[in-house]
Amino acid sequence: MASSVLNLYDRLILERSRVIILFFCGLLALAAWQLPQFSLDASADSLLLEDDADLSYYREMRMHYPSGDEFLLVTFQPKEGDVFNPSNLALFKKLQDELAALESVKATNSILNLPLLHHEKMSLTQVEEYSRTLLDEDVDLEKARTEILSHPFYLEQLIDADAKTTAIQVVLYSDPELTKLVEKREVLRKEQDEGQDHSAEIADISLQIKTLNQKQVEQSEKTIDQIRTILKELEINPGVDGVKAAVKPFDKEEQPIAKPEAETFLGGVPMIVVDMVRFVQRDLQVFGGVVVFFLVLTLSLIFRQFGWVALALSACVSTSVLLTGFLSGIHFPITVISSNFVSLIFIITLSMIIHLIVRFRELRARYEVGGVDYTKEVPAHKELVKQTVQQMFWPCVYTSLTTVVAFMSLAFSRIRPVIDFGIMMSIGILCAFIVSFIFFPALLKTFPVKQKQQKAKGEQRAPFSLIFARMTQGLGNWLYVIILGLVGFSLFGLSILSVENRFIDYFKDDTEISKGMKLIDRQLGGTTPLDVVISFPELAKQAQEVAALEDERDCFVEDCSETPEAEPLLTMARIETLRKAQQTIESIRGVGKVLSIVSTLDTLAIANKGPLNGVEVALLDTAFPDEFRDLLWNPYISPDRYEFRFSLRIIDSDPELVRADLIRDIQTRLENEVGLQPDQVKVAGMLKLYNNMLESLFDSQIRTLGVVFFAILIMVALLFRSLRLAVVALLPNILAGIFVLGLMGWFGVSLDIMTITIAAICVGMAVDNSIHYIYRFREEYALVGDYDKAMWRSHGSIGRALYYTSMTIIVGFSILMLSSFKPTIYFGFFTSVAMCMALLGALTFLPRLMLTLKPLKKK
Repeated sequence: MASSVLNLYDRLILERSRVIILFFCGLLALAAWQLPQFSLDASADSLLLEDDADLSYYREMRMHYPSGDEFLLVTFQPKEGDVFNPSNLALFKKLQDELAALESVKATNSILNLPLLHHEKMSLTQVEEYSRTLLDEDVDLEKARTEILSHPFYLEQLIDADAKTTAIQVVLYSDPELTKLVEKREVLRKEQDEGQDHSAEIADISLQIKTLNQKQVEQSEKTIDQIRTILKELEINPGVDGVKAAVKPFDKEEQPIAKPEAETFLGGVPMIVVDMVRFVQRDLQVFGGVVVFFLVLTLSLIFRQFGWVALALSACVSTSVLLTGFLSGIHFPITVISSNFVSLIFIITLSMIIHLIVRFRELRARYEVGGVDYTKEVPAHKELVKQTVQQMFWPCVYTSLTTVVAFMSLAFSRIRPVIDFGIMMSIGILCAFIVSFIFFPALLKTFPVKQKQQKAKGEQRAPFSLIFARMTQGLGNWLYVIILGLVGFSLFGLSILSVENRFIDYFKDDTEISKGMKLIDRQLGGTTPLDVVISFPELAKQAQEVAALEDERDCFVEDCSETPEAEPLLTMARIETLRKAQQTIESIRGVGKVLSIVSTLDTLAIANKGPLNGVEVALLDTAFPDEFRDLLWNPYISPDRYEFRFSLRIIDSDPELVRADLIRDIQTRLENEVGLQPDQVKVAGMLKLYNNMLESLFDSQIRTLGVVFFAILIMVALLFRSLRLAVVALLPNILAGIFVLGLMGWFGVSLDIMTITIAAICVGMAVDNSIHYIYRFREEYALVGDYDKAMWRSHGSIGRALYYTSMTIIVGFSILMLSSFKPTIYFGFFTSVAMCMALLGALTFLPRLMLTLKPLKKK
C-alpha cells in the first residue's frame, strides 16, 4: 500500500475510528431492519435451465394436457388385517372425512369414493348410471376388492397389490390468478423465442408469480401442519366409538369392532418443498448458533483473551448481517442451493480477521522482544494497527480476488440459482474485505486488546505449525511420493463420481419424510413423474393434405361425395402399438406405475364386460362420459396434435437407478422393440429437465475449472511477478480440488445441485492459504537469504495464522454433520476436508516445492 494512500487511510479511518464505528452501526441497524424479508425459494422452476429446448417443450405440453391441481398423498397402513377389514375401512373413512373438512382442501380421492364398474347391469353406455363406490350400501365388498386390486388406475396408485397399504389423494385449492399468470408468461416466452421483445413484461410477471408462489407455499405449510396434527391424533387415539357408525356399510354381519390402529405417512411435492425449506431453516437457526459457539470456544483456546474473540466475532457477525440484510432488501433470490452463504461468508471474514490479529500480535511481540529485524521501540497502538493493515492489505486483496474468480465460475452453469450463488458470494467477499479493513481496524483502534505478559524465552511454547515444517524437512522428496499416491487415489475417485439428483436421499432414513417417500416409492408406484409422448406425424400430414384438398375443390361444379377422409387417430392397430409401448416401458428397471390411454381402455373394458371392438373405439371421442373425461381421457390423448401421453412414475429409491440411462433406455427400446421412429418419441417431465440441468452443470464446471485455474495463475503471477511462483502456488490448489471431488466418488456421494458448489469452495479456500504463505515466505527469505530458515520462520508466523484459521473452521463446520438434512452434512464434512487439505497443502506440499525449485531471487 503506497504511503500516500496509507496516510489517507490513517486520516479517514483510524483517526475517525469512532465515526466509522457509528456509521457501521447505522448500516447494521438498516440491514437488521430488512432481515424479516429473508426467505428461501424451493420451487421446482428455480432449478431449471431457462434455455433448455426440453423445458420449452415441457411447458407447451402442460398447456395441452391438464396436470390438475397440486396434491398431497396420505398413506394408511393398518397394523392388523388388510385395508378391506371393516374396522380399518371405517377408520380410513374417518381419516378421509377429517382431511376433507380442512379449509384449503379442494377434494379427497381414495378407494372409498372413486367409481367402481363391476355392477352386473353396467354397460359402456350406462357408466354414469350404474357406477358405485365403496360407500354405497349395495356394493359387494368382495367384488369391489377384486376390481380394485386389478384396476388399471387404482392399483399401485391408491393401493398396493397386497391391500396392506392404501392412500388418500388430498387435492389442494390452486390460485386461479397464479395459473393465469403462468399461462400468460408461457405465451410471452414463446413469442419472445420467435423474435418479439417481452423482457420487461416477463420480468414483471415473474415477480408477481414469485410473490404468489410464496403465499401458496405458506398456505401449503399451514395445511401440512394441520394434516400432521390429524395424523398424529389418529395414531394416538383412533377413536373406536367415533367409527362405529361408519363401520355399518362395510360390515354386513355386524361383528364386534376391534380397536383399529394404523400407521400413516404424508407425501407429495408440496410437502417435499415445505420440509426442505424447514430443514434448511432449522439448520441455519440451530446449527448456526452451535457453530458460532464452537468458533468462539476455539478462538478462546487459540488467543486466550476475551478481547480478541469479541473483536473477531463482531466483525464476522457484522459481515453476515450486512450481506443478508442487503440481499433481503433487494429481494435477491435465495434458494436451498445458496442457503449456506451465511456460513461461508462467516468463514471468509474469520479467515481475514485471524490473519490480521495474528499479524498484529506478531508485530507487537517482535517489537517488544527486539532483535535484528525490529530494533526500534514499540510504536503507538494506532501505528501498529496501521502497519498491520499495510502488510496484510495486498495478500488479502489477491486472496479475495482469486476467491471471487472461483465462485464466479458458477456463473457459467446456466442455472439461475447457481449463478445467483456465485454472485452473492462475490458480493459477500467484497463485504468481508470492507469489514476486515475498515470496520475491524476501527474497532481495534478504539478498543485495544492488552498484551498478555510475555513468558521468558525458554518458557514459550513453539508454535504447533512448526510440526509441519519438521514433516516437510524430514520427509524430503518422499513427500512427492505421498502426493502422487493422493493424486492416484483422487483420480480413481473422480472416475467413479456420478451425477445424480435424488431428493429422497436428502433426508436420513429415520426421518418421517424419508420413511413416507420410500413407502410411496416402493408400495404405491414411485414418486418422481416422467412423461413419454408418442406422436403420429404422418396422420397430421395426411389431415393437412385432406384439408388442403377440400379448400381447393369447388363442390358447386364437381362431385365432392368421394372426398377422402383422414385416418382416425384411435384405431385397433394403433391401440396394439400403444399397448406394446406401455408393456415395454413397464419392463424397464426403475419405472413404477404407468398410465396411458391403454389404461383407460382397460378400465372401460370392465364396464363393457369385455374389450372394446373397433366400432366402440371409433365412437369413444364423442361418446366418452363427461363425468370421467378429465380423469380418464384428456390427460392421455390429444386428437388435435395426433399424439398420446404416457404418465410414468419413477422408483426414486432404487440405488442402481441412473436417470440418464433410464431416459436413453426408454427412447431406444421404444424405437427398437416397438418399431417407432425417433421423431415419434419424446421424453419429457421434471426428471428429464433435472437430468439436463445436472449434465449441463457438470459439463460447465469441468470446462470452466481449467479457465478458473488459468485466471488464478495469471493473478498470482501478477502479484508475485513470477510465473514459477504462480505455478508453485497453484499445484496445492489443484491437489485439494481433485482430492475432495475424488473423495466424493469414493464415498458414493453424487454431484447434484447441492454438492456441485463444494469444488468452487475448495478452490477458493486453498488458494488463499497458498498466497498468504508465499507472500510471507518471500518476506522472510529477503531477510535471511536461506530457504530452510525462511520456511521455519514462515511456519512460525503465517503458518500459525493458517493453522488457527483452518482449525477454527474445521471444528465449526464439523458440527453440521449432526444435521438430519444430508446436503448440510455433506457441506459440513467436505468443507472441513477442503480446509484440511488446503492447510496440509500450504504447510507441506507448498514449502517442499519452494525448497526444491528455489523460485526466489536473492536480493
